Amino acid sequence: MPFSTSTRRRTTAGPLKFLRQSTRGGETEGNMRNFAKERKDDRTGVDLETALALIAHDVAPIAETESIPLAESLGRILCEDVHAQGDLPPFDRSPLDGYALRSEDTVSAGEVSVVLSVVDTVHAGRMGDVPVTRGTAVRLMTGAPIPSGADCVVPFERVEEDGETIRLSRPLARHQNYCFRGEDVRRGAVVVRSGARADARSIGVLASSGRGTLRVFRRPRIAVFSTGDELVPAGTPLGPGSIHDSNSLIMEFALRALGMAPTNLGCLPDDEGRVAELIRSLSDHDLIVTSGGVSAGDKDIFHDVLDRLGAETIFRRVRVKPGTPVMVNRVGRSVLATLSGNPFAMFVNLQLFVRPILAALTGDSGLLLQAGSAEMENDYPKASPMRRFLRATLRGPRVRAPEGDSPGMIGNMADSDVLIDIPAGNKGLRAGETVRLWHIRPR
Repeated sequence: MPFSTSTRRRTTAGPLKFLRQSTRGGETEGNMRNFAKERKDDRTGVDLETALALIAHDVAPIAETESIPLAESLGRILCEDVHAQGDLPPFDRSPLDGYALRSEDTVSAGEVSVVLSVVDTVHAGRMGDVPVTRGTAVRLMTGAPIPSGADCVVPFERVEEDGETIRLSRPLARHQNYCFRGEDVRRGAVVVRSGARADARSIGVLASSGRGTLRVFRRPRIAVFSTGDELVPAGTPLGPGSIHDSNSLIMEFALRALGMAPTNLGCLPDDEGRVAELIRSLSDHDLIVTSGGVSAGDKDIFHDVLDRLGAETIFRRVRVKPGTPVMVNRVGRSVLATLSGNPFAMFVNLQLFVRPILAALTGDSGLLLQAGSAEMENDYPKASPMRRFLRATLRGPRVRAPEGDSPGMIGNMADSDVLIDIPAGNKGLRAGETVRLWHIRPR
């Protein structure tokens, strides 16, 4: 699986110098600067699988734990086994609406009708006071405790009711329609294992186990922000050459959809000093996700920011499109994921790299993309010299590629729910061709 984080691999770096345009005056030679820290090694310009292996190797899971109310545990990862504090069910109970009775009183039913006296009625949530004795029965509702003396339950529809008596025409076996105390879960049994994710499937047994709180791993502390002199917050009037910041909101909402609680710091100008200082102020965060400033233009500041911060490279640049310039580094205890500034390229970076980072931090493999396949509904004639991830819309067994797929285009993102994984060297996709894809909707 290309998006599994199970592979652990250590690599070593080798030196290479290369040039890019300087973003600061007074530090150029022929208007170019030597970025000695951007070495061509096995952490620079890597393929996707290598980038994911480096994430798995270099990003350690959060070890800190906390106790939270059960009702607030959705999506959280348990840090210990949860044991049942009592038997489940906690008493012998009826699985249906009917009458509790003794099977031996029904042996002759069929040859002759058996008539029993109804001596009590018991609803769920109440223990009966009257035991079942020879020739008697107790009326029960589903989930009610089975009274002492009874060893089976007959459904309402199998008896004839006549005032305070019932008439049976068929015998019942011992323990027919009978749920035993602890038959579901025994006291002390493990009901959910450490490392499991609290969700709709597990919450029932967690609640029934008697626990009001859970011990879970701490949720990652995450901050997001965009960079760019041209950006203004959404809702702000646009000036000449300015655009609204959408990326910080896309990042925030995408992370919230994955069960995270990021802090959105909005947008910052292309000021490497301010950006570096902000990142330093976030030293207690596990993950910082940014967009913009990662390519090779005059205002792509993050190479200098990383130098200022003394960042430790996990990887820089990946051989995929869109979003090739993506970088993941470590700054102190924080993982810093700097994504492309083009909206869709940023979104692809987030899906391909931030989700595996979150999976590594939390130990939750459910955060990873899920693979699939579908038949192309339309042609996509564009050649892909480099591995490409194409936004698309799944329509049952078929998938439709958009008319426009520039990394800066945002209009058709809302309709996209999968990424088509196009291998390097592909000459174009044809309608009817089966393609590999990745589901980007949160599970």
